[in-house]
Amino acid sequence: MRKLICILIVSVSLTAYAQVKEIRPVLIKPLYLSQAEYDSLTDADKDEYGESIKPYYWYTFDGENCSWYCSFHFDEFKITASSYLPSEGYVNYIPDNALDLNYKKVWAEGVDGDGIGEYLIYHLGEMGGEYYNISQIIVASGYVKDEELWKNNGRVKKLKVYIDNKPFAILLLEDIRSEQHFNVEPIFLNKKKQIKFEILEVYPGEKYSDTVISEIYFDGGGDH
Repeated sequence: MRKLICILIVSVSLTAYAQVKEIRPVLIKPLYLSQAEYDSLTDADKDEYGESIKPYYWYTFDGENCSWYCSFHFDEFKITASSYLPSEGYVNYIPDNALDLNYKKVWAEGVDGDGIGEYLIYHLGEMGGEYYNISQIIVASGYVKDEELWKNNGRVKKLKVYIDNKPFAILLLEDIRSEQHFNVEPIFLNKKKQIKFEILEVYPGEKYSDTVISEIYFDGGGDH
């Protein structure tokens, strides 16, 4: 009897996992470049990449246009994590680094191995009434500010998303040093929400087992 119950539990769990929608990126966008990198581009390069190439490497936005965050109440949210690496001098790996809107700092999970099962939780406050929502999740996976650091550390391959502890989607990330944009069913912020991002699978680093996320941020509808 006990054996039968165990089998049923596993079966239900696997079925629930299979029902979670897997999502591939709809846009893979080059990171903003440093001024020196931008100056080295040919006119043909600039024409090919268009507006996605600008001399604002460190930031998720170009500094010129309004964004979803123009009316975001940063004092009403926080980020927590299952673990993170201890600081090394002036460098830290705290969860807040995953939503500081720049690529200078990162969150790095702090357990042995590749970090499978480790997670970030975004605790979001009530925003903008019934119209404020998230319809796109944007991820910069790995230590993107430097190509060697990016290769040496682990990058996320599959990221499971939960809304208020309920499975919502699985993001399938390419192993590429770029922003990856995922369209999702609107997540309305008419009341407080918790959005959890759990590492399911990784691209291993060449030198370190630490898995790193530079940024997870959002776009969507609102009053901006």
